[in-house]
Amino acid sequence: MQIQQNNINHKQYVPGTCNIGLREIKQRRNITILMAVATVSCMLWLIVRHYPTTYRLIIFFPLAGTLISFFQVYYSFCVAFGVFGMFSFNGSLSNKAEINLEYLRKDRIKAFKIIGGGTLLSALLTVAFYFLPV
Repeated sequence: MQIQQNNINHKQYVPGTCNIGLREIKQRRNITILMAVATVSCMLWLIVRHYPTTYRLIIFFPLAGTLISFFQVYYSFCVAFGVFGMFSFNGSLSNKAEINLEYLRKDRIKAFKIIGGGTLLSALLTVAFYFLPV
Protein backbone atom coordinates (compact mmCIF):
# COMPACT_ATOMS: atom_id res chain seq x y z
CA MET A 1 0.00 0.00 0.00
CA GLN A 2 1.53 3.31 -1.11
CA ILE A 3 0.84 6.28 1.17
CA GLN A 4 1.02 9.83 -0.12
CA GLN A 5 2.64 12.38 2.22
CA ASN A 6 -0.42 14.64 2.17
CA ASN A 7 -2.80 11.81 3.06
CA ILE A 8 -1.01 10.53 6.16
CA ASN A 9 -3.33 10.00 9.07
CA HIS A 10 -1.40 11.61 11.92
CA LYS A 11 -2.94 9.21 14.40
CA GLN A 12 -1.21 6.07 13.23
CA TYR A 13 2.34 4.86 12.95
CA VAL A 14 3.64 4.06 9.48
CA PRO A 15 7.14 2.50 9.52
CA GLY A 16 9.72 4.68 7.76
CA THR A 17 7.09 7.29 6.92
CA CYS A 18 5.36 8.80 9.95
CA ASN A 19 6.19 8.39 13.62
CA ILE A 20 4.85 11.59 15.25
CA GLY A 21 1.42 13.13 15.53
CA LEU A 22 0.14 16.69 15.35
CA ARG A 23 1.19 17.56 18.91
CA GLU A 24 4.79 16.46 18.29
CA ILE A 25 4.84 18.20 14.90
CA LYS A 26 3.70 21.47 16.49
CA GLN A 27 6.49 21.26 19.10
CA ARG A 28 9.09 20.68 16.40
CA ARG A 29 7.67 23.48 14.25
CA ASN A 30 8.05 25.94 17.13
CA ILE A 31 11.61 24.76 17.76
CA THR A 32 12.41 25.10 14.05
CA ILE A 33 11.17 28.68 14.00
CA LEU A 34 13.26 29.61 17.05
CA MET A 35 16.33 27.90 15.61
CA ALA A 36 15.88 29.64 12.25
CA VAL A 37 15.62 33.05 13.92
CA ALA A 38 18.74 32.33 15.99
CA THR A 39 20.65 31.11 12.93
CA VAL A 40 19.77 34.14 10.81
CA SER A 41 20.60 36.42 13.74
CA CYS A 42 24.04 34.81 14.03
CA MET A 43 24.60 35.22 10.31
CA LEU A 44 23.68 38.89 10.44
CA TRP A 45 25.83 39.41 13.52
CA LEU A 46 28.86 37.95 11.74
CA ILE A 47 28.30 40.21 8.74
CA VAL A 48 27.47 43.43 10.59
CA ARG A 49 30.36 43.08 13.04
CA HIS A 50 32.80 42.32 10.17
CA TYR A 51 34.21 39.18 11.71
CA PRO A 52 36.83 37.32 9.64
CA THR A 53 35.31 35.24 6.86
CA THR A 54 36.46 31.97 8.47
CA TYR A 55 34.13 32.65 11.40
CA ARG A 56 31.23 32.17 9.01
CA LEU A 57 31.91 28.42 8.99
CA ILE A 58 30.52 28.10 12.52
CA ILE A 59 27.06 28.75 11.10
CA PHE A 60 27.10 25.14 9.86
CA PHE A 61 26.05 23.76 13.25
CA PRO A 62 22.96 25.86 14.01
CA LEU A 63 21.98 25.71 10.35
CA ALA A 64 22.18 21.90 10.32
CA GLY A 65 20.05 21.74 13.45
CA THR A 66 17.49 24.06 11.92
CA LEU A 67 17.29 22.10 8.67
CA ILE A 68 17.07 18.71 10.37
CA SER A 69 14.31 20.06 12.60
CA PHE A 70 12.52 21.46 9.54
CA PHE A 71 12.70 18.10 7.77
CA GLN A 72 11.26 16.39 10.86
CA VAL A 73 8.24 18.68 10.65
CA TYR A 74 7.94 18.31 6.87
CA TYR A 75 8.06 14.51 6.95
CA SER A 76 6.19 14.06 10.27
CA PHE A 77 9.11 11.98 11.42
CA CYS A 78 11.31 12.37 14.51
CA VAL A 79 14.87 11.20 13.86
CA ALA A 80 15.50 10.25 17.50
CA PHE A 81 12.32 8.19 17.61
CA GLY A 82 13.30 6.65 14.28
CA VAL A 83 16.74 5.59 15.48
CA PHE A 84 15.33 4.02 18.64
CA GLY A 85 12.21 2.53 17.03
CA MET A 86 9.67 4.65 18.86
CA PHE A 87 6.67 6.79 17.96
CA SER A 88 4.33 9.26 19.66
CA PHE A 89 0.90 10.46 18.59
CA ASN A 90 -0.80 11.52 21.81
CA GLY A 91 2.10 12.58 23.99
CA SER A 92 2.93 9.06 25.16
CA LEU A 93 5.76 7.01 23.69
CA SER A 94 5.34 3.57 22.18
CA ASN A 95 8.01 1.19 20.99
CA LYS A 96 7.50 -0.82 17.79
CA ALA A 97 11.13 -1.91 17.42
CA GLU A 98 10.73 -4.68 19.99
CA ILE A 99 7.88 -6.11 17.98
CA ASN A 100 9.23 -5.88 14.44
CA LEU A 101 12.85 -5.39 13.39
CA GLU A 102 11.76 -4.53 9.83
CA TYR A 103 9.95 -1.47 11.24
CA LEU A 104 13.13 -0.44 13.04
CA ARG A 105 15.15 -0.83 9.83
CA LYS A 106 12.71 1.36 7.86
CA ASP A 107 12.64 3.98 10.61
CA ARG A 108 16.43 4.13 10.84
CA ILE A 109 16.79 4.52 7.08
CA LYS A 110 14.34 7.44 7.15
CA ALA A 111 16.07 9.01 10.16
CA PHE A 112 19.50 8.81 8.54
CA LYS A 113 18.13 10.25 5.28
CA ILE A 114 16.76 13.24 7.20
CA ILE A 115 20.03 13.71 9.10
CA GLY A 116 22.08 13.32 5.92
CA GLY A 117 19.87 15.68 3.93
CA GLY A 118 19.94 18.36 6.62
CA THR A 119 23.70 18.04 7.02
CA LEU A 120 24.41 18.15 3.30
CA LEU A 121 22.15 21.13 2.69
CA SER A 122 23.70 22.90 5.69
CA ALA A 123 27.18 22.29 4.27
CA LEU A 124 26.17 23.74 0.90
CA LEU A 125 24.52 26.80 2.46
CA THR A 126 27.49 27.33 4.79
CA VAL A 127 29.86 27.34 1.81
CA ALA A 128 27.58 29.82 0.04
CA PHE A 129 27.53 32.02 3.17
CA TYR A 130 31.32 31.76 3.43
CA PHE A 131 31.79 33.10 -0.10
CA LEU A 132 29.11 35.76 0.23
CA PRO A 133 30.87 39.00 -0.79
CA VAL A 134 29.78 41.07 2.18
